[in-house]
Amino acid sequence: MKAKQIILLLYENDDNISIVAGMTIDAEATTKCQTIYKSASEVALCQRVAMAGKSLG
Repeated sequence: MKAKQIILLLYENDDNISIVAGMTIDAEATTKCQTIYKSASEVALCQRVAMAGKSLG
């Protein structure tokens, strides 16, 4: 299982919209997430995973 898949499993049941609201999200990540996903909860999950990946380098 890839790290991204593990993170998705860890975060999928969280209130990602509220969590992401308190974070500084990279504009490129936001644009890409909004292009791929349509629901606010999916976009928020995508943003959270993107920022987690970015923090790992």
